[in-house]
Amino acid sequence: MKHSRSAVPIGLLLAVALALTGCGGSGDDAAPAPSTMEATTAPTGAQQGTPGGAQGTVTRTVTAAPSGGAAAEDPADYRSGHGGVYFMTPTRNIACGLDSTVTGCQVFKTAVIPPGADCDHGTMPRDELSKGYVSEKGGPFTASCFNQGVFFQVSDQRTLPYGRSVTAGGMTCRSEEKGVTCTRGSHGFFVSAQSFDRW
Repeated sequence: MKHSRSAVPIGLLLAVALALTGCGGSGDDAAPAPSTMEATTAPTGAQQGTPGGAQGTVTRTVTAAPSGGAAAEDPADYRSGHGGVYFMTPTRNIACGLDSTVTGCQVFKTAVIPPGADCDHGTMPRDELSKGYVSEKGGPFTASCFNQGVFFQVSDQRTLPYGRSVTAGGMTCRSEEKGVTCTRGSHGFFVSAQSFDRW
């Protein structure tokens, strides 16, 4: 089993970048500009935990967000062969997609039903359906129950680490231990195995 030693250097680089970002001497109240760095990480297959993964290293661009926000990942690192940006949470229980046609997130294992979702459409028992929110072509976020992996594109779909965000198509999603928050303008949603919210 191959272990990645890059987690400490990446974390250290990010901490240094964040510290340097906060060391401005201008004295004005403007938010500091995000700092960007590149870091070489473990082989793609090893990082995803997939046997027989690709060999070599992956260089990822990480932008530290100002004022303590989630560090922004490069959306190109999460682009699928279908053209959209897709990711899973570290638990692999939540999948999200930011695509020009369909955007949203789904939680695979949860007994909670999002308020307003119709989970009684007869294809499968409620507890076997994944649940979440979906937006088609920039429309409103609709509470939904899914009988398939709408936002689960490939078995080795990239994981968006906790404390990180990704932006594509005008929408930003942030992965946290408590769940995923996605926003587009003043609208958005939160999904987790324990709760759902939409605004």
